[in-house]
Amino acid sequence: MNEDLSRVRQKISRLRKKREVLETKILNTGNLLKASYYERFITCGKQNCKCKQGEKHGPIPWVTGYKGKKTVSTSVPIENVARVKKMTQNYKDFRNAQKEI
Repeated sequence: MNEDLSRVRQKISRLRKKREVLETKILNTGNLLKASYYERFITCGKQNCKCKQGEKHGPIPWVTGYKGKKTVSTSVPIENVARVKKMTQNYKDFRNAQKEI
């Protein structure tokens, strides 16, 4: 009986420590962007363009998220790609830590 109680206490202690680590991670995630980053290849619609023969334009950095209840997609300026990638990854890390708690 004492061994069972000891194991339970050890498990509780491990879970508390894990929760503290996850809470710290959540508090230190940085800037968040609730969106998905990806790269697209597109066709432009010009009749004599190379994209009409299958060589599409791209990759074009793109982000999709929500504004209210509407889905919003837009291209990302090249100078913002690294920041947007980091912010979307921060959000994923935040949500994963939150789910684990």
